[in-house]
Amino acid sequence: MSGPRVTELLNHLAHRGDVLKSLEEGHSDSREIANKADKSRSSVDRDIRLLKDDGYVKEHVGDYQLTQFGRFALQVYQLAERLAYAEPIGQYLPPEAPFALLKDAEVREASGTLPQRPIDHVAELLREAQVVKIVAPVVYPSITTELVSRLQDGGITVEILMTEDVQNELWTTFPDEMKACMKSSSCTLQRTNYELPFGMVILEDNTLCLGVYDDSMRLLGTITTSSEDAVEWGISTYRKHRKESEEIFYRGGSHNSSKISTR
Repeated sequence: MSGPRVTELLNHLAHRGDVLKSLEEGHSDSREIANKADKSRSSVDRDIRLLKDDGYVKEHVGDYQLTQFGRFALQVYQLAERLAYAEPIGQYLPPEAPFALLKDAEVREASGTLPQRPIDHVAELLREAQVVKIVAPVVYPSITTELVSRLQDGGITVEILMTEDVQNELWTTFPDEMKACMKSSSCTLQRTNYELPFGMVILEDNTLCLGVYDDSMRLLGTITTSSEDAVEWGISTYRKHRKESEEIFYRGGSHNSSKISTR
């Protein structure tokens, strides 16, 4: 019995989810909904009638509103939207990543025409942040420049966990900036000897931005969310890797690593 019902529900969401969304946003005029959903007015009228017949929509004082069941269905539709947006990068998500990662998430894909879009997004997040934890598997000059600028202004506290390759590249490309970072009491640098197959930025311990890479460490996109469960997973994952890392410190013109950090 459940099979046909599931099929009917999915059919409604696939063909009329945009109408549910418009109604919940307060658009009750069929012409307005038709323009927003890029449908004909007759199609919208038919969608509303079918949704009403099956209990997703009710008529109230001459307007149409979602029933509570319709609101539940809309949440499923919006989750399906986020899954669809994440599909190009979904296969490369960390295997332990929670489903909550996609809750209220913003997905930014590094497309062929906009390869810098996810990096620009991270740089924008850093401009407003005050406390940041970063997992850095790759060097991005724009992000490095933004972080150093914020540190020099004294407006940010940063912890960065990086691989040895990233450490060496940073020191070769940005020696003065790295020296300033390591001398700053607001910046802690850690090096791990393990591979980091993903990137991560945790802001104020309430927002997570996950960088997703393919097997050749090409950035595919970012997923940003404030979901409590997703942020908790991000913090736990960061701490696990940090516990197994070494702190990088500055000594006499060189960069070294010393004791295992358990902080």
